Amino acid sequence: MAEEKKIFAGGGMDMDTEERFIKGNDYRYALNCRITSSDEENEGTVENIRGNNVLNSGLTTSDGTPLSSEDFKVIGHYEDKKLNILYYFIAEHADGGIISLTPRHCIVSNYGYSASLGGIPAGFRILHEDPLLNFHKDKLITGVNMIHSEEFAKGGMLYWTDDRNPPRKLNVLRAYWWAVNPGNITDPALSYLEPPVLDAIPKAPTEPPAITIGTWSSKKANYIKESLWQFKYRYVYRDFQKSSWSPISESVTTRHIESGAFYDSNNLLTGLLEEDNAIQVRLINGRLDVISMDIAVRRNGTGEDFYLVGSVKKDNSIQENITLTTFGNPANIGVVFPIKTMIPDNLPNWTHVYFIFTGEEPRMPIDIKESNKLYDDVPLLAKSQEIVDGNRLVYGNIVNGYDPVFTDTELSVVYKETDDIQQVTTPITYGVRVTTDTDTWASSTASRTVAKFELNIYVPSFFGRVPGEQLYLQMDGVTFSTHLFRGPSTFCDKEEGVVVGKVGFNMAPYVYSPASSLSDLLDHCRQEGQIDFTQIFNPPETGPNADLDMGAGHTTSSNNIVNQPISFNGSYPGIANSGSTAIMNALWQSSGTNTIRIRFHISHSDPMNPSCTHDSELQAAFGMDGYHLQAGAFPNTGPSALLDTGMSWMPIDGEGRDGDGDIFTNPDWRTKATYLECGACSGSPLADLNLLNYEIDNNMALVALPLQEIGNHRAFKSGTRHNFGLVYYDSANRSGTVNKAGSVYVPSRNEREEIIADYTAHIHFKINHLPPDWATHYQWVHSAKRIEKFVHITSEYIFHDPSVNARYNTVLPASQIDVDGSGVAEGGFQAIINASTGLVNGAVIMNMEELIKHSGRSSENTFLWDWKKGDRVKIIDKTIANGGPFPNFSGLDFAIVGVLEDVNSEYPGTQAQANGVPSTGAAQLYYVLEQSSSSIFQTFGHAIDARIELYRPSSDTEDIYHEFNHANKLGWDSSGTTRIHRANTWACNFNEGQLTTMGYTNPYVDDLGVNTPAVFSYNQYDPANPDPNLPAEGTFLNGDVYVRQRIMSNAFGGGGVLYAEDYSASDFFKSDGWDLGRPNAFLPDFKQTRREATIFFSEPFIPNTAINGLGTFYPDVSFQEYDKSYNSIQKLFSINDSLIILQEDKVSKAMVSRSVLFDATAKQNVAISQNVLSSSLPYVGDFGISRNPESFANFGFRSYFVDIKRRVVLRLSQDGLTPISEHKMKNFFTDYFQEVIDENRHIGSSFKAYGAYDNKFDEYVVSIADISWSTLDMQGNTIKHGIPGFTIGFNEPSKKWNSFYSYNNNIATYNAELHSFRKGIVYQHNAAKDSNDVSIYNNFYGVDHPSVLEFPVNSMPDVTKVFHTISEHANNIWEVDAFYTRNGQMTDISRIEFTGGNTYTWEEGHGTKENIHNATIRCDVLTPGIVNPKIEGDRMRDTSVMCRLALPIPQAQEQNVLFAIRFGFIASSSPSLIGNQ
Repeated sequence: MAEEKKIFAGGGMDMDTEERFIKGNDYRYALNCRITSSDEENEGTVENIRGNNVLNSGLTTSDGTPLSSEDFKVIGHYEDKKLNILYYFIAEHADGGIISLTPRHCIVSNYGYSASLGGIPAGFRILHEDPLLNFHKDKLITGVNMIHSEEFAKGGMLYWTDDRNPPRKLNVLRAYWWAVNPGNITDPALSYLEPPVLDAIPKAPTEPPAITIGTWSSKKANYIKESLWQFKYRYVYRDFQKSSWSPISESVTTRHIESGAFYDSNNLLTGLLEEDNAIQVRLINGRLDVISMDIAVRRNGTGEDFYLVGSVKKDNSIQENITLTTFGNPANIGVVFPIKTMIPDNLPNWTHVYFIFTGEEPRMPIDIKESNKLYDDVPLLAKSQEIVDGNRLVYGNIVNGYDPVFTDTELSVVYKETDDIQQVTTPITYGVRVTTDTDTWASSTASRTVAKFELNIYVPSFFGRVPGEQLYLQMDGVTFSTHLFRGPSTFCDKEEGVVVGKVGFNMAPYVYSPASSLSDLLDHCRQEGQIDFTQIFNPPETGPNADLDMGAGHTTSSNNIVNQPISFNGSYPGIANSGSTAIMNALWQSSGTNTIRIRFHISHSDPMNPSCTHDSELQAAFGMDGYHLQAGAFPNTGPSALLDTGMSWMPIDGEGRDGDGDIFTNPDWRTKATYLECGACSGSPLADLNLLNYEIDNNMALVALPLQEIGNHRAFKSGTRHNFGLVYYDSANRSGTVNKAGSVYVPSRNEREEIIADYTAHIHFKINHLPPDWATHYQWVHSAKRIEKFVHITSEYIFHDPSVNARYNTVLPASQIDVDGSGVAEGGFQAIINASTGLVNGAVIMNMEELIKHSGRSSENTFLWDWKKGDRVKIIDKTIANGGPFPNFSGLDFAIVGVLEDVNSEYPGTQAQANGVPSTGAAQLYYVLEQSSSSIFQTFGHAIDARIELYRPSSDTEDIYHEFNHANKLGWDSSGTTRIHRANTWACNFNEGQLTTMGYTNPYVDDLGVNTPAVFSYNQYDPANPDPNLPAEGTFLNGDVYVRQRIMSNAFGGGGVLYAEDYSASDFFKSDGWDLGRPNAFLPDFKQTRREATIFFSEPFIPNTAINGLGTFYPDVSFQEYDKSYNSIQKLFSINDSLIILQEDKVSKAMVSRSVLFDATAKQNVAISQNVLSSSLPYVGDFGISRNPESFANFGFRSYFVDIKRRVVLRLSQDGLTPISEHKMKNFFTDYFQEVIDENRHIGSSFKAYGAYDNKFDEYVVSIADISWSTLDMQGNTIKHGIPGFTIGFNEPSKKWNSFYSYNNNIATYNAELHSFRKGIVYQHNAAKDSNDVSIYNNFYGVDHPSVLEFPVNSMPDVTKVFHTISEHANNIWEVDAFYTRNGQMTDISRIEFTGGNTYTWEEGHGTKENIHNATIRCDVLTPGIVNPKIEGDRMRDTSVMCRLALPIPQAQEQNVLFAIRFGFIASSSPSLIGNQ
């Protein structure tokens, strides 16, 4: 008898090959068999396998539910190889049942703690249970990582993502003690003291810091002056992650500095150093996980970036300039504040902490990219996660962004009266006096007749003012007159001259301090005062020498009188504004302790000739309201005949006063005087002149500007449209795009009703729509400036001059004017654009001397206007008188086409003089207006003292918006079901929660000046609101401009304080800034997006330092996109310096911090790169991982996974991708996967292919879960369907599939062994005995299973054989469950047949001897027509036969080893084979 011996060493399953060609050691099918590897020393034999043993029985959730309940399912796991600890994730579910109202999702681990060793393996326990884990049974967790470092104590930081919740993290040690001993450990470094925040993103402060300025009276210094400050802060967490920065605070400066406080006329610091020398920055502490708060500061308006300026540390240390108490009301200054405070490490959540900024703190630069980061773009969802380079988190297949929100808003302009910033005008007692005399001139003994005028300004009210208050003196004009007469004589002709004029003055403000003295005021007058003389009446003179000369001062020294002449019709600016030092010192003088005086004189230009024997008379008067020259002959009785005594000659207060304010008693000093030299006293009578009356319009006053507080005088730029938007934020400060919320035009002052022309403009808003559910807070945002730059100022005159391009046809040098008297010409004043501008018939020119005055007076040339093409001017006066028929130039708006410097003093030209425009005789600056302006001014004349706005339209896009300190939280309605807007309470000066209107006077008026109806602040659906269905509403107070007072002079002397808008907080320092916060863009296509082929990466984590960038993701920077045509990234795996990217339809490799260079031969070379991730290098083969990342397993340099789309199982190794399912199992996998694909519309995402690598047996195990679904038939009946799952192992050494296994659950590798999960329990595989020392071979989850081996008997496959015997070399009998042929024969051999229990014996040899079990192969049990076919039927014959061995229960529960099987047969053609033999 021939024999075939089957030994399976080195073999594997073969479901592809026809049975006659299956190799001798291969087999068709195996179940629960170990063949190519062994538990003991039986490699090469066939073994049944050890079962699995529960590792954590008895665990229950907080409500007592055991984890073995059907309510639970394990959805993910992770092996911490460093500490040899297993973590797994459990979702509560209830198929067909009711899920718990507070789901008991949890994380289970065998983490333990040793004081000496730290984290150690221990018994399993629930590490963290929390309904906020929000797990779902169908959302598997396939991206899990552990970061170890001393920063995370002795446990590590566990990171995971499930594509259902935001990426998460958990500090293992702190979670352990929180679970083991909740509430009894008070050290936050060891234990969570409150339920942990799980989100991986380090949440940032959602509100800007609140700013209060005050005085630290014990610090006699001020380092915050001259600056406009803004602050922001961030959280530093216990794991040293730093959040993004908070929204930026409002701008703050010293409360009075915008009016010029702290500065004198030379921009030098005066007293008051200790006032407003500290800024309180209020921070919100956050949660206990926050260990410190970094504070950053910037000088707004200077263009500088933020600097790190301080930190609040919650570490039980005593810290300087930190306090837990507030300044309180900013008015309560002078308090000595705490300078040292202990900040505890367990500071209660959301506590207010105050950082006191003094300006002397060291400042550290902040990386600009970090500083400008709006938020950390940690994905909202991520399918995959990995750690690369050992220190960066990467997320693939992410969701980020939020959908736009439909907005329904209303915006309107409301106005607020500016009385609170009106200057206080106090009338001043003053005196005038005049005397006539003769003075002797140099180089001559002859004398001239002289009238000496003195204006005494009595200023005791100047002293005892509020420190920092700004004061200035003003007077429109006091009338003076002189009349000279000389009668004819032998040597002299008749001479007669008359001059009537007016003197007035104004000045820049003087900042009062307690040290101020009269000499300080006098010096300020000389520096910043301007005296204007205006000639009112000057009839033709009689005689050749009747001229009258005017000079500064009273000094009779020849040098003074000869060298300090002044004009009857001229303006004399202060020294600081390029005025003459000698003239100002002569004009401005003081007397006593309380008097400032102005002195000037008028004299006959011709010396008196002693030889002339004639009558001579000089009459002078000062302070009168009229002047009358009496007709008639020259009298001999004195001057009374010449003066009309019916008119008043006394000053406005009724008395002439001397330098100390006393009434004049000296008869030589009066308000009128006459010098009479009478000889022969004969001659012609005086001319008959008409009566001339002049009003007393002196308006003498001391003007005090109040201490303006910057926050109270803000408005929105007038004359432009303001765009607004709403930005919504989630709890981590991530935002969507700007949602446009309307625009509103703010009228210019000339467009408003007169009553509100100078009111501050504010914006009232209403929000009618509801916010999105995902948002927790929101901010109003404002578009970029439509006006890039502007200044409000006066122009003394604007007129058309036809001679402009006749006289100025070349381009002058860049600058000709020394603005500030420094001796150096300032930049910024260009010459006129020449004839190329098209100025054919002259041009309209606009005097800009006021601009130069302010530019020289303000520090840092804050008024300097560097004209550029495109600049424009708009007249913003309500009305402008011009003496002509055209009543109003208001609102005219023209382009400025050039700049003209009249360095030769040629302007004003004859046309201007004819129009009454005064001439200063000094160099002038003019702006030239566009040609279209000519006709207006040619027709209607000139504009005098026009308030104008120079402006430069912005080129910025309107799609860029900025926060402006209007953030607020969202709330819920009274039912707790609907998200609502809470009103922007601090925008309306309400404290949080104070939304009542009681005791609140509405300060706003509408565009007609009428009080607006109830402009209050309400939450949406606010119960306190009279109508709870009204929208959220409030008013923005902090607009983009400051409304300030500015002194502006006019063409005919005098001047005053006018309201001006400005982007700058002060004219005295660089402060072009407001509450401008972080930028946001309107992106119409921006929406929440699934970026399937994109990887986001974090900044690095550097162990054992305080640098942890694992939560830092830069928006629009920290990402790398890959080929979308390969569909979504399902799995990321880091190996060495590469990242394996497994997409649905492709597997690629990206280099980490390296790039691939190709040489001329296309050879790849790796180089260091600054890029975190390189572009992808696809592996050869059109394979991916489909949507089954759970199938991925790795061991060493080999990885394995399932690609159901291509119906394959793959190995990725150094030789690339290999479809291991084609190793003689192609048909099986193809057919099975095809069936799943065919039913995909029913199955959906329920197909799960779990993968793990069994290190002990070098086997990749893939476990396919059972699939079931239901449909309805035509009658509506439920029909259940299913595809059974399976588990199968691929043996790597043999490169063959080893066996199927009788379990199909989520599986994992832990401690080099296979583990699996059922319900909420973890099972260890390859366990020989259970906890009761009972053998558990082939026992899984407490259920016994058999082993099966099916193989062909196929030697001599071309010969038909008759099979007679079987012999098993094994320690136990394997029943022949089926022995069948291709032609349909089949039989079996039971266990008892091996033992000889049957009475029929075909031949000797059955039974067992020395572990060889023998039996006869019976007949075909399917033989037809036979009563006992197994005994009497046809013999089993074919060229080959399939044999299926089964190790039944309970024998399979003991170890069984099958070495070999022998089959005895004879060829069918043998003569001895007769009949049914």
